[in-house]
Amino acid sequence: TEREAECIYCLQHHHTIKSTGILLNLSSRTVEFYLKNIKTKMQVRTKDEVLSNLSFLKFSDYPIVHDVLAELLELSEPIPKRHVAHPTTKLKLAH
Repeated sequence: TEREAECIYCLQHHHTIKSTGILLNLSSRTVEFYLKNIKTKMQVRTKDEVLSNLSFLKFSDYPIVHDVLAELLELSEPIPKRHVAHPTTKLKLAH
């Protein structure tokens, strides 16, 4: 579907499921649902397999979709992973 393609586009550009949802105004659960549908259609088990199998897909071959999504991605960057301190790590507080 078109929404599944939009999710793949974002994931190919290194966005997480969460940041893809934010970009497309979807819940992360909906993005996961679309990804599950894609995996079922492709008969694969992981997101990496999906991306690997679709690495040949160039959205630039579809100018309308590509231009809209490329503009959206230019306005954003993937959400960086949070660094969580190990429970035994002592925090240094500035006084």
